[in-house]
Amino acid sequence: MDMTQTRLTTTEIARRRRKTLPLAARILWQRLRAGRISGHKFRRQHPIGGYIVDFACLRHKLVIELDTGVRQTDEIQQRERRRMLDLMHEGWTVLRLAESDIFNRLDQVIATITRHLPPLPDRQAAPAQSREPV
Repeated sequence: MDMTQTRLTTTEIARRRRKTLPLAARILWQRLRAGRISGHKFRRQHPIGGYIVDFACLRHKLVIELDTGVRQTDEIQQRERRRMLDLMHEGWTVLRLAESDIFNRLDQVIATITRHLPPLPDRQAAPAQSREPV
């Protein structure tokens, strides 16, 4: 069998990962989805430049990555640093969060994420435009 036939695209891998999110990611997703943080929209398991990030706010180029807290090998740590530098080089802000904080301090995690996002204009506060002839 030809290897190109079995190789999945980054988008296909991301779709599969969305179906098997770990518990901490599912909990955070419930708080991020549907503009629940000040109207900001996030995507989960989103492909960016050959990487799949845990969460991304495309409008403000904010990436949120969850750390499991498991000791990683030097090779994996090096890959993670390279990935973070690549994303930052492309203009993304990368916010790394510990999974344990999702379980134990979710409100503080949400506050941290909110601090990394600019406030969106309030549609209700904008005065109505007058359409009087000049």
